[in-house]
Amino acid sequence: MRALFLRLVHTTCASLIGVVMAAPAHAAVLSFTGTSTIRYLGNAGPGGIDFSALPPLSAPGAGTATISGTNLTTLSLPAGAFSAALISIPLTDPAVAPIVGIQARNIKNGAGAFNLGGKMAIQGFGVFCIAGLPGCSTGPLANIVVPFTANGTRGVGLGGSSVTRFDNVTGISVTVNGNPWVATTAKVGTITLMGFVHGPASGGAATAGQASGVIQLVTPFMVSTSIGAIGAIPSFGILNLHFVPEPGTLLLLTSGVLGLGMIGRRRMRK
Repeated sequence: MRALFLRLVHTTCASLIGVVMAAPAHAAVLSFTGTSTIRYLGNAGPGGIDFSALPPLSAPGAGTATISGTNLTTLSLPAGAFSAALISIPLTDPAVAPIVGIQARNIKNGAGAFNLGGKMAIQGFGVFCIAGLPGCSTGPLANIVVPFTANGTRGVGLGGSSVTRFDNVTGISVTVNGNPWVATTAKVGTITLMGFVHGPASGGAATAGQASGVIQLVTPFMVSTSIGAIGAIPSFGILNLHFVPEPGTLLLLTSGVLGLGMIGRRRMRK
C-alpha cells in the first residue's frame, strides 16, 4: 500500500509540475525576478587602475514580462521594473587606488522590447569616488561621473551617438558609447561577455519562455575620460531574468500534494 501511495504521489506531482512548466504557444505574461547590473571590466590602464577588480553594481527587479512562444520569440519588459536610488560600495583594494568607492545613482530601466536582443535604456549614472564615500554622496570635485543614457534616446542599452558629460568645475569630460542588448556574445575592446537563454533545468532556448526559464542579456559600452591616467574602460550592462510560477499555480501544486498526503494517511490507517 505504501509503495502504491508513493507511486501515486510521484505520478500526480509530475503531472502538476507539467502544468507549472507548460507554456502557451502565443503571447503570454510571466512573472519574473532578476537583476540589472553594471560591470566595469577593463584591464589595468596606464595609470595602474585595474577596473576589472571593481565589484558589480546591481539593482534588483521583479514584475511581469510579455513573451511570445516558449523560445522567447519576443520579450517585452515594462519601464521601472529595475530601479535603485543609490547603490554605494566602499573599496579598499589597492588595485583600484585612488578609487575608494563606486556608486550608481537613480538607476531605472526604460521599457524594453527584445527578439533575443533589442533596445532598453539603463537610466541614471555611475560615480567613481576619489574623495571618499561621505564626500562622494554630495558630489565633490574629485569624483568622476559616468552618464549612462541621454534623453532616453541613446547610450547604454540603446546605442546611437555617444553620451558626453563635461564638468565645468573640474574640466573632466566623460563619454559613453553604448549598444543594444544581445543574448549572444558581446565584445567591447578586448573584453567579451556571454548572454544566454535557458529553459527549465538549463534546457535550450526552445523552452525558455516557461516558468523557471532563465535569460541573460548583455550590452557592451565603452567609458572614456579626458584623464590620461584612466583612459578608456570597457564595460557591460547585464540583465538577468528568472521566470517564476504564478502564485495560483504554486497553490495548485501545494494543494495537490497535501491532498495526496491526507489520502495516503487514511489508506494506511485502514
